[in-house]
Amino acid sequence: MKTLIATNEAPVTVYYCKAGIQTGTTVRVAQGKEVWHTAGVHITNATASMVHDNSKGKAKASGARCVLVLTSGEIQFKI
Repeated sequence: MKTLIATNEAPVTVYYCKAGIQTGTTVRVAQGKEVWHTAGVHITNATASMVHDNSKGKAKASGARCVLVLTSGEIQFKI
């Protein structure tokens, strides 16, 4: 189980990517330049926002239009 801590300086981005359909890992979790592929996430004590057309970088390149951006809290997922 991987655990990330989101901060204003190091936010965590969560988005869907259909490229993982065959493996069942359609959820992407990104922090900085790292991106993990997983089947789901568990988020606790978080502050987050999601706005239409707010994607950028790797999320936008993969086709994601909206991403969940966590600026505080903890996110856990299996890798």
